[in-house]
Amino acid sequence: MARGPRPGGGVSISCALAGFLLLTACGVAAPDAADATDDEGGTTGLTSAELDLLTRSGSYVQDERALRRAESELITVCMADKGFPYRAGTSASAPMSFEEQLLGMDERRTRGYGLHAQYVDTPGSGEKREGGEPLPPGMENDAYVARLPEAEAEKYVHALRGNASDRREMRLPDDQRITFSGKGCEAVSREELYGSLDDWAASEHVPQILNNSLTGRVTADPAYTDVMRKWKECMAAKGYSYKDPEDAYRKLKDEYGERGATRDMRKREIEVATDDGTCARQTHVPNTVLSLRRQYANSLPAADKRDLRQLADIWKAAAAQARKLTE
Repeated sequence: MARGPRPGGGVSISCALAGFLLLTACGVAAPDAADATDDEGGTTGLTSAELDLLTRSGSYVQDERALRRAESELITVCMADKGFPYRAGTSASAPMSFEEQLLGMDERRTRGYGLHAQYVDTPGSGEKREGGEPLPPGMENDAYVARLPEAEAEKYVHALRGNASDRREMRLPDDQRITFSGKGCEAVSREELYGSLDDWAASEHVPQILNNSLTGRVTADPAYTDVMRKWKECMAAKGYSYKDPEDAYRKLKDEYGERGATRDMRKREIEVATDDGTCARQTHVPNTVLSLRRQYANSLPAADKRDLRQLADIWKAAAAQARKLTE
């Protein structure tokens, strides 16, 4: 790829998964479209594998599950070798449909958008985690570290992620910079799967940036306007006045900032998230947005397509390595 990593520090970015404008986790695969060539002899169309990685749909879902499982198991072994416990994550079984995978209705009914978990135990929230409330997926190890004495917690984090001086930085196509562990068990596991940390970081983040660049075209399409109208009508019938799913998430987040993680807020969040998902399912919002994203993907610049092609090869090789290690 033309964009390489840069040594040094920086501020790590994270992805908040809410709504359907910037997120497509699953969908239907498209046929290969790699017949035409660009002025450098490369194909202008995108294959199914490339579209899947770009939009996090189709084959991406099973690949991502295999990679997460393998990474978690590799970290568990590495941490055990250093004398620390680490709980490997579990992978849920595949849902009945791709749309159900994206909507995650079971998760909505139990945790809403996951906002309460972000705000609980924060200063001024007025609430602690309720007894019996499950930890968010993947948070068991964080909870374990939080209970350790400070000195022991530092040793644990060092084994997992190295020191602050071990952080590495990569510049993304939109000029954002991400930082990630350069040493520790996380880094070791990713190197074993992807071959290099640079390849892991690029395949993890660059497709999302390229996918996000399509949002303007997607939201300007008449099909998007129509499906959002239907979603708003469905939500209005339930007593809401949100303009789109992202608006519902954003306003709830603002309310948490004002009121804290109260029981009433948690109940309200679950109700809104469940109704949002129900209306999205009834009006087929996820499949409509996914179809538009895959349609507009071929409008990406040739350089971005070439990067995506290389990243898809890296991703598929890593997924194959993950299955080899865990199956």
